[in-house]
Amino acid sequence: MKKALMFSKCFGMQGASLCLGVVLRLAFWLSDASFFILNFHFYVSSFIIFSLKWRLLMSNEVNATERKTSFRGLLSGLKSFLMKTTNGMAIGLFGTLIIGTVISQLAKIPGFDSIDVIAGAIKGLMGAGIGLGVALSLKVNGITLVAMMASGALGNYAFSFFDMKLGTISDPLSCYISCLLCYFGIKCVMRKKTPVDLILIPLVGLLFSIAYCYLLSYFVHYVTLGIGSLIKLSFDYVPLLMCIVVSVLVGMALTAPISSVAICVAINIGGMSPLASAAALIGCSTQMVGFALQTKKDNSIWTSLAVGLGTSMLQFKNIVRKPIVWLPTIIASAILGPFALLFPLSSLSGDFATSLSVGAGMGTSGLVGPINFLDISSYSYLMAIYLILFCIIVPLVLVFVLDWLFRKFKLIEKGDFSLSVDL
Repeated sequence: MKKALMFSKCFGMQGASLCLGVVLRLAFWLSDASFFILNFHFYVSSFIIFSLKWRLLMSNEVNATERKTSFRGLLSGLKSFLMKTTNGMAIGLFGTLIIGTVISQLAKIPGFDSIDVIAGAIKGLMGAGIGLGVALSLKVNGITLVAMMASGALGNYAFSFFDMKLGTISDPLSCYISCLLCYFGIKCVMRKKTPVDLILIPLVGLLFSIAYCYLLSYFVHYVTLGIGSLIKLSFDYVPLLMCIVVSVLVGMALTAPISSVAICVAINIGGMSPLASAAALIGCSTQMVGFALQTKKDNSIWTSLAVGLGTSMLQFKNIVRKPIVWLPTIIASAILGPFALLFPLSSLSGDFATSLSVGAGMGTSGLVGPINFLDISSYSYLMAIYLILFCIIVPLVLVFVLDWLFRKFKLIEKGDFSLSVDL
């Protein structure tokens, strides 16, 4: 059909005149053979013009299709790259900042005060951990891997143009950008092998990271602070709506191949708005215990525990295959998000910003979220009751009811949550 339309476009008046000319001239041609010779140029030129128009239209159509395909491929490649590298960033955060935060809880036990120094050292390796995690996600090895690890550590520093000093900012997003610049710098400059690669590769990569620290790192940190301030202002003016939004989005980030912890720590959600961190904790916990309940119907109890205490990301392949299975936990997160307003967050103690940020993105994974919230509230009984209710019991009941309704209407069927192949 498309080719027919293009044919008619290029044929147009040229083709109509050609046909009319053929009919009229044919009548005279039989009586006067010289007439064909005189008008031979007309036929040849008409045919050439028609052919050129046809080829031009066809090439434009092919080029448009190629452009559309290449644009889709570019978007798909960018999405895949971001998913891989942010997962690498999450690995780096888990191995340093998050584990350091968990270990620091042991320092509160009498006689274990010295552990706090070790925990601080582990948390200080956050930038290097992020650089190493991103490098591993990109399948980098050798000296490039070490250079990216060092560049991640450099991302912790920023040059202030106001007081003309270089200081630490401890911003995970800045560390992530720094190691990516190192990676692309090495890829662009070091295209061929040289006898002095051992010196040139780290030198080139780290020069890009150093330039970033002096020119851009400070402004990237302000972007992070700006996002946090926007969240704080939103919670000040429309807390109910924002509780729903944060609960749903952070919970979905936990289940998707995106690090909810990396997001919460990067924007310092606990420091900007403790209420936002409580809503995020409810959303993440609902996703995990909800999927654990649904997983039990198609898998063993141990697989269910892996989802509930490990990560609900195990179900993401089933979500991609049948997206509607995600709806019960999303609806439950939206319903339970506003209950974050009940959490006693007025009197917090200790390094509550980091503890809340890490706990908010962890959910019930290793019970880090509830334990962190209990710790910053000085193990308040009221906080313990709310955590048990809105992070475990109520999500289980709500997801159970929603799952039953979805199965009743054949929206969810047996086998939709099977993880036998995935595990």
